[in-house]
Amino acid sequence: YGSPKGGKVYADYGAIKEVMEQLKEVCTENQWQLAMPKIGAGLAGGDWKKIEQIINEVFNTTEVWVYEL
Repeated sequence: YGSPKGGKVYADYGAIKEVMEQLKEVCTENQWQLAMPKIGAGLAGGDWKKIEQIINEVFNTTEVWVYEL
């Protein structure tokens, strides 16, 4: 993963949670499965453990595939 210059964190955990909630709604309505990269943890400098926790809380009954590029 790349990291932002100066170690600054650009990831907004509240926004990530909001988007995950919207994604869950869309996936549920359309019976879609979700796969995504480790968003927010690369150039945005976010803490993947925090982001993973958000994903697990929101998608508590739905399987999500996360991959590394």
